[in-house]
Amino acid sequence: MYLASASYKQYFSIVIFVFLNTVLLLYLEYKHPDWLLYYPTRESRYSDLLFMFMIIMIGLGICIYFYKKAFDTERARNERNSLKLAESKNELKIKKIIENSTDAVITTDALGVVLEWNKSATKIFTIEAQFAKGKQISTLITPSSLRENFDNAIAYFKEKTNFIRFETSAVGANGIVFPIELSMTQIEYEDKVLLNFFIRDIKERKENEAKIMGKNRQLLALNEEMDAFIYRSSHDLRTPIVNISGLMNLYYDSEPEGKQEIIAKTQANVDRLIKILDDLSNYSKNHRNEIANEVIQFGELIEGVKSKLVAIPLYARLRLSVSVTEIGNYPFISDAERLKVVLHNVVENAINFRDAAKENIVVNILVEKQILKTIIRIKDNGEGIKQENIPKIFNMFFRGSVRSSGSGLGLYIVKRILTKLNGRVDVTSQKGVGTEFTIEIPNNFESTVETKNIAADSNLSLAADSNWSLA
Repeated sequence: MYLASASYKQYFSIVIFVFLNTVLLLYLEYKHPDWLLYYPTRESRYSDLLFMFMIIMIGLGICIYFYKKAFDTERARNERNSLKLAESKNELKIKKIIENSTDAVITTDALGVVLEWNKSATKIFTIEAQFAKGKQISTLITPSSLRENFDNAIAYFKEKTNFIRFETSAVGANGIVFPIELSMTQIEYEDKVLLNFFIRDIKERKENEAKIMGKNRQLLALNEEMDAFIYRSSHDLRTPIVNISGLMNLYYDSEPEGKQEIIAKTQANVDRLIKILDDLSNYSKNHRNEIANEVIQFGELIEGVKSKLVAIPLYARLRLSVSVTEIGNYPFISDAERLKVVLHNVVENAINFRDAAKENIVVNILVEKQILKTIIRIKDNGEGIKQENIPKIFNMFFRGSVRSSGSGLGLYIVKRILTKLNGRVDVTSQKGVGTEFTIEIPNNFESTVETKNIAADSNLSLAADSNWSLA
């Protein structure tokens, strides 16, 4: 019983003890035989010693056998303990990695009941681990409208594959739905089937993708716009130049009385060419230049517009009136040069599309200055716009009449400038009565520190703009 239960260290001690006793007996027999038991004959002595030696060797062999067995058992036990320790360390390391993962890591049983819930899951879904454990994962993270699809996906996953990844929507404890990327793996652990869910909040990625897609669409639209712009601009530029060239050839061959008419036609083509170049320049400046905020004095602004309108042949028939009203004594801050282009193009449009049956071209500009914005209404007595054409008038190169001789860029530039200024424009028109443009432009009052000083300056009188007229 002792041999069966002894450790390998005890067996080693027994073997050493037996071996030393054997050596001692042999030594005494060889050196001091008289110290041992007395035997009548040498033969009987040798036979007893031989028998004793055999018994000792058999016992030694048995001890060595049990020693080896005990040693192997102890080594196997140590290996198992080392393996368990290594597994424990690896498991602890894996738990730390999972706990500190930026993705939500959720472990459930085969039925989807939550067993483990890491910190990122708490952060993403705003649900604490102690509340989540023991509950169905689909009821915790899935919107009610997608819950059935989620359960079907899990059932398919368990039956068909050991790994699946897809994008779906999730919901947090606050009720906000957001996009996620979900991966599932299936493992067997201690004779149990476990499901591991790796969930990543991809809201920011989706927003960036949407921004990139939006930018791509803008670039495609811009490319198409630029292609059309270059084609139509080159065509519009070429037409007056060819006309001028033809008129010059005709001028040399014509009679003196016809030369004045040719010069007039040449001048008309030159004016058209200048107008096209001005539109192209305004388009380029609006696209390239930043907004230059300054205090707008509408008296000076309209005078600047008027000075450019003088060059139009029909200017003498223009009756332009301006009325400015104010709600509060606040400066209006915006880009003066861009506003000049807007007003000039709208008024010029009224001149170009005048009603031929009416003697005068009447344009009324009503300016209402408010704290947060300024509303400008420009009303004319022109021929009006067909209702089906109103949505098209701000398109590039759109010409609303066969009488139009412009580039088709005027109102397109107006729309682009107002977009740059975060403004808007609405159009109402009645055929044979006239057209009204309603323009809203935000007041960039807080855009510069200087404007605050301007508002505080008692010498600033915006009332000087009010109720004046240009004719």
